Formats: sequence, C-alpha cells, structure tokens
Amino acid sequence: MPELTVSGAFTVTIGFGQGPEVVAFISACKQDGTPAVFDPKSNELQVFTGLTAMFGTSSFPCVVTDVQSTYPAPPGFVGVTLQLKWAEELGRLNTLGPAALGVIVEADGDRGQGVLTFAAAATPQTWWAQSQHEPPKR
Repeated sequence: MPELTVSGAFTVTIGFGQGPEVVAFISACKQDGTPAVFDPKSNELQVFTGLTAMFGTSSFPCVVTDVQSTYPAPPGFVGVTLQLKWAEELGRLNTLGPAALGVIVEADGDRGQGVLTFAAAATPQTWWAQSQHEPPKR
C-alpha cells in the first residue's frame, strides 16, 4: 500500500458556546508531493488521544465536530475541531490535558499516520527589542 506523509499540530482555542475546543491543522500528501484528498468527516481521517495529562498514553477516539470552511486551506491541508467520541463518559477533550494526538489518513488506497503535538499561540517575547537591529558585523 502506498504511503502518505501526514503531519500537523493542534491547540486549544477559546471555543464557541461550551467553552475551550481542541483545533487541529493536518497536512497529508502522497509520495510524489501531490496533496492527498480526503473527507475529514469520514473514516478517511481518524484521530485519537496519544498522550494526555489525565490518562497518560490511553488512546481514546476523537470525532470531527467542525471543518474550517470559511477560509479553507489549500488541497492536502485541513483545519478541524475535535471532541472525544465518548465525551459523556470522559468529559470534553480539552479537560484531559492533551499533549499529543495520533492521526491516520487514508485517501485513494494510500495510508499515512503521524503524531500531532500541541502548539501554543505565538506571542511576542519580552526579550525582543521594539525594532529589529542590524546584525553585528565581524
């Protein structure tokens, strides 16, 4: 079976309605670099917990509750909002303290898998000067 290259990252956002949500940005491409086309709301995309503060390496399945459609990413990329499949028993995904998610993508007979790690929002650092300086010359 040909393989896909799968990568991405996730973060916790302020969310809508019920509070914080886990949002992932996933990339999948074929061996020749062409984008893998897959339906993120189908079984072609599987996401599960890989590492959480609450349950360690227990793997609980996640479901896609929303796909970014207002400003969709280019082919081969997708932004999704995730929730635990068993949220009634386990609670909301963000409350588990997710640190890594496993992801499997299947598209047109190709398969790939990867680990998505947590990405915090970028913020200016306090050690940055107010303007960029010229690099030192030797």
